[in-house]
Amino acid sequence: MMLSRCKNENIVSLLGFCDDCEEKILVYEYVPNKSLDLYLNSDKLRWIRRLKICIGAARGLAYLHNEVGTQQRVLHRDIKSSNILLDEDWNAKISDFGLSKLGPANQEYTFLYSNPVGTHGYCDPLYAEAGFLTKESDVYSFGVVLFEVLCGRLCFENKDAGQPALIGLVRQSYENNTIEEIVYGSIKEEINPESLQVYAKIAYQCLKMKREERPLMSDVVWALETALSYQEPKSDQDANTYLPTKSPSEVTKPDPGKATHPIDIEEYASSEGGGLLVVTIHEGNDLKGKHPFVILRVGDDIKRTTVCVMN
Repeated sequence: MMLSRCKNENIVSLLGFCDDCEEKILVYEYVPNKSLDLYLNSDKLRWIRRLKICIGAARGLAYLHNEVGTQQRVLHRDIKSSNILLDEDWNAKISDFGLSKLGPANQEYTFLYSNPVGTHGYCDPLYAEAGFLTKESDVYSFGVVLFEVLCGRLCFENKDAGQPALIGLVRQSYENNTIEEIVYGSIKEEINPESLQVYAKIAYQCLKMKREERPLMSDVVWALETALSYQEPKSDQDANTYLPTKSPSEVTKPDPGKATHPIDIEEYASSEGGGLLVVTIHEGNDLKGKHPFVILRVGDDIKRTTVCVMN
């Protein structure tokens, strides 16, 4: 079974199955907070929690696209907010692999031809029109989810509530530089403008009509964690934050064979009165394909800080 190959904290775990006479039952881990779609317009999800949920889901999808087996990747085909489950700590877990396909992982673009399936509103228009499935089809669907989280509503048109289809509204607002006008009301005041800018930019890139212009999911993770870094406390004591466990595609990745134990600190960007540091952690030869980074926003008043490496 496809799901039995997936071992990741952001993928719902298959615990077992029953095939007794006519009964066929799959047993999954219990995820008590149900699915993300139920909380889009809930005040329970503040902006930082929304960001962390999106980061977890993005990590799960990046895992499916890059690491399931040595020669294959999983194309989910039905990424949507109702298929992102939330555990007791609000960690995101991708679920429902009933429509998923396996494709070769040793190619930059994996093209599979299949009859278009998925959920209207989330489905990649290129896939819906031609039937050519790629990992970028999942990226498009994830972009829709990102804007649902930002705007606090499902992507579907709701004539009774006077709501147009979300993605058309998003495209208009983004191109007119008025994206803040469609942010969900209860989180609008707490979003750092820089966080919103980074988040909206990567979400919009996911919706590009040319698939080659859509980002890799590892790049989406990197951007979302950057957006989170702008929301983290800036005091000396609470300056801990983090960047992705995988570097974005345009960053030169360290050679695992040359990894050394000391911590290397490189300046990534700087500005007057402060700057941005990326800390590359090299631990022996045990990187195992992962390239951890830590981001620290520093200023003249910072005397020390503590580095936290997540996962």
